[in-house]
Amino acid sequence: MVNSALVLRSITTVGNYDYVWDFIFYQNGAIEGKVQATGYTSSSFFHGNGLQYGNRVWEHTLGTIHTHFVNYRVDLDVGEVKNSLVAHDMAFEVAQAPWNPEQQIERPRLTEKALDTEDQAWGHQRGYRIQIISFAGDHIPEASSMERAISWARSDCSDGVAEYSAMPPASLTEAVLQGRSPWGGKGLVQPGALFTP
Repeated sequence: MVNSALVLRSITTVGNYDYVWDFIFYQNGAIEGKVQATGYTSSSFFHGNGLQYGNRVWEHTLGTIHTHFVNYRVDLDVGEVKNSLVAHDMAFEVAQAPWNPEQQIERPRLTEKALDTEDQAWGHQRGYRIQIISFAGDHIPEASSMERAISWARSDCSDGVAEYSAMPPASLTEAVLQGRSPWGGKGLVQPGALFTP
């Protein structure tokens, strides 16, 4: 089936990278946000035990290990401003094997933690699915003094879900742009401080 989409694209340059930001609006109501890094690789002079800290990319050049963390603030009002969050996950339950009553199997089943809201005609809750396709994993040790600046990156999504606030906690980027301390200063997003499903 033929499908068209509206793509809003912006390109920002930070240091040696050009980041291409795409927000794609599909005809079926799906919205996709993605970012791609282009430009020159983060590198250093290759010497000694450099291969413990990256990969050799040229004769005397080491591509150093590093990560790119991005956060989005999304304000979704589904139907109206009073909404809830539904977290779908998978759990295993012990069940009798259909082929042998003496044997047990672990069968995966869908679980959800939800607050009841209005159902639509088919009995499903109205809403958006937030799907994280690429999660970088561990960022820096929590004991590090710098970790509080990006503590929101401890999880892929759950710590960022909260009720509407006219003045929500700021991320590292917002704090810097507002001239505030990025090192865990007052008003920054703190893990567990917001709704966790």
